[in-house]
Amino acid sequence: MINRNLARCGTTAARNRKPAPDNTEVSKAKILGNSELFIKSGSDINLTCVALQSPAPPSFIYWYKGGRVVNYSQRGGISVLTERQTKTSKLVIARAMPSDSGNYTCSPSSSAQPTAQE
Repeated sequence: MINRNLARCGTTAARNRKPAPDNTEVSKAKILGNSELFIKSGSDINLTCVALQSPAPPSFIYWYKGGRVVNYSQRGGISVLTERQTKTSKLVIARAMPSDSGNYTCSPSSSAQPTAQE
């Protein structure tokens, strides 16, 4: 049971569904920090994703919640900053609400669709 004053966020690394052909590098990603966070309602959620094994910096790093792309316009107060040189992306959700609870994943644009575990 989740306290109404807390947002619970789980994170998992992006995994590819399809095996890569031989001699092909597959991009993966990892969310830094604890795999489970408890955030007080009204606080900010800050998640940082790093693209791993990427042959070149990805153009984008996509963020998912429960397997669906995070919708920035639906709620407002959500921003993403991607740094191509360091292959990182930061997801910031201002003023967290219980509806922000869920399992978050990230995936570089050069990888296959990730699977999210809930």
